[in-house]
Amino acid sequence: MSRPKSVSREIAVQALYQWQMTGDDLNQIIQQFLDKPESKDAQKGYFKTLVQGVVEYLGDVDTLI
Repeated sequence: MSRPKSVSREIAVQALYQWQMTGDDLNQIIQQFLDKPESKDAQKGYFKTLVQGVVEYLGDVDTLI
């Protein structure tokens, strides 16, 4: 059994990759990932915070990288 935060981080990376590759609406992508069976063990609030936070601070993240 995976730990909820680990699952959340894993699907957050996948969601961000999809957003970056497709340019689709972020909220729709978040919902798609929350609806997937493999997301059942995720901490949904933590997942959303991660995804939205990365997008919000993308410029800062890019600068640090």
